[in-house]
Amino acid sequence: MQYVNNDTGADDEDDIANHFNDPRKEAVSMWMKIKLRNSLLNRGYELDSNRSVGNNRNLSSTSPSKFFRRFSLWRKHFDLIEDEFGNGTKAYFVLIRWLMFLNLFQFVLYLFFIVVPFVVLEVDEPKCPANATNCCLVDYLNADNNGNYFLDFIQGSGYMEKTLLFQGFYRNSVYEYESIDGKTRYYNLPFFYVWTTIAYFFICLCIIVYEASQGFKVQIGDSLLTYSKLVFASWNYSIRTTEKASKRSADVRKNLEELLVNDCTETTRKKYIKSNYNKVVTIRVVVNILVVVILAAVSFGIFTAFVYSNNQLSPVDREIFHLSDVMRFVYEYLPSVVIYLSNAIIPFLFQGLIRFEQYSATFTIRLNLLRMVILRMFSLCVLYATLYAKINCVPGELECGCNDILCWETFVGQQMYKLTLTTFALQLLTTIINYLRSLVGKLNHKFAKTIGEQSFDISNHVLDVVYLQTIAWFGSYYAPLLPAIFVIVFFCMFYIKKFACLVNSVPTIHQTTETHSMFMSVILVSFMFALGPLGLSISELQPSKSCSPFKDFATTWDMVIKAFNSLPKIVQNILFFLSSTAFTLPVFIILCCIIYYKIAVISANSSRIKKLHETLLARKEDNNFIKKKKRMIHEQRRF
Repeated sequence: MQYVNNDTGADDEDDIANHFNDPRKEAVSMWMKIKLRNSLLNRGYELDSNRSVGNNRNLSSTSPSKFFRRFSLWRKHFDLIEDEFGNGTKAYFVLIRWLMFLNLFQFVLYLFFIVVPFVVLEVDEPKCPANATNCCLVDYLNADNNGNYFLDFIQGSGYMEKTLLFQGFYRNSVYEYESIDGKTRYYNLPFFYVWTTIAYFFICLCIIVYEASQGFKVQIGDSLLTYSKLVFASWNYSIRTTEKASKRSADVRKNLEELLVNDCTETTRKKYIKSNYNKVVTIRVVVNILVVVILAAVSFGIFTAFVYSNNQLSPVDREIFHLSDVMRFVYEYLPSVVIYLSNAIIPFLFQGLIRFEQYSATFTIRLNLLRMVILRMFSLCVLYATLYAKINCVPGELECGCNDILCWETFVGQQMYKLTLTTFALQLLTTIINYLRSLVGKLNHKFAKTIGEQSFDISNHVLDVVYLQTIAWFGSYYAPLLPAIFVIVFFCMFYIKKFACLVNSVPTIHQTTETHSMFMSVILVSFMFALGPLGLSISELQPSKSCSPFKDFATTWDMVIKAFNSLPKIVQNILFFLSSTAFTLPVFIILCCIIYYKIAVISANSSRIKKLHETLLARKEDNNFIKKKKRMIHEQRRF
């Protein structure tokens, strides 16, 4: 195919447009269509296949969605990534933008329903009554905050504890104010705090389920169409330069070679398993036992690091050992560093072990992804359990706290705050180290290329951002301004990952549908891992006496029950009906019928695709037989 220069004159453009508008002219050749398209794109137009060229010069204004898409955040970056690495990698960066806006949405909710009302309506400093024997809130707010300003900032301790960042700073108050119409109204801060959180998580669940339903559309006969998809559907028709076209052609050719090699490897693998079945099963059992042992060791390491750091930071040990600011900083961040290092190092062990198990290429990717998800979520679960053991205590009647913690809500928020900063800082450090590796990989030496060349492993990078989002979901309840920090984190992560993709990595094409399904499945799992422990703390743990908007309740859920009982009777009856068996059972039956219908349709379509495939093979055999007969007849006539 010959590539045409984009610099065409207005006369040529008008001549070609006349061909489109005058039906008496002969059909326009493909060469002239390409010439017109390149000319319009070069002049800044955006083509729309639903409108003719002659009827509309300003093609970019045909649709409001297209207009806003042109000015969407990072649009040009997405185009660059798509050109180099394909739609699948572009979908990963779209995911980062999606998570950033999700945190921005949560920040706006918390800002308008929690932070701003508290700042505007809270005018009086809390005071301890004269006859009170115990005034924990005042004691907590007046605690000594002397310390290193910078270390307190990055640790969330000292003066940072008494800021809007953490839940412990907010009051359990019902504020009275006068509205515009002159009536006296009340703002129940604890009520809006918990219901804003519940509403946000419900909206998140709906969005994730919707996205998952879009991503899990079953690809009928996908295994039969692998080569067809690659040959006929992998080309990027927005390519306009010879250099990018050559690069994309090389990528398609490389993927075809990899598919052929994988098919040959799969045949060899099946023969090996068939002849060494007992050996393969034994190896798989041993590898899975090793994976369990590694997970147990990681859990023990995280638990030990957390307990050791807390013991070193306890008031008694601080007075005995006279800890310096530097050592205090090291002990504060020790659990977070251990968690990150385990998440960064252990996946390499999993990748090495899975090679001995002789699984297919597709199942290897899925199993390795599953193990890495379990590793990351398991490390967070160990942290949750360790925090739960630390804060699950009931102080005495005259005590404000226990286990050296006055406000456990702020303590949990601090751990999430430190884990966020640690993960982000080490992600940046890892990117710098990988950049140095990429420089080594550019050397003309086989060993240098072995240790230096890197591929952009989407599975691992997805887990990086999803892991951060899990921390954001869990930590935002205890630190209402943490979503604002995550907006900044994801904004910076986009450029960090973009650098890792375009500079550190060798181009690899990923299928969009596969990556989208993987994204949504991992996000849904992480959402449940964040929501479960959070729901347990809301329903079971007793709030601190010294802080939090719920300190006068036995549990946070008691405030929800109290708010429910204050609703009108008709609203209560409606909510009771929606949660009753009379409503949920029919809905469950209807959903089961819908799922059964969808499965039946998928099964019927799969059978049809299979029969069509068999028909095509039969036609192919018939054609080969006819060609063979023709060749024989032709040879007989020659002689």
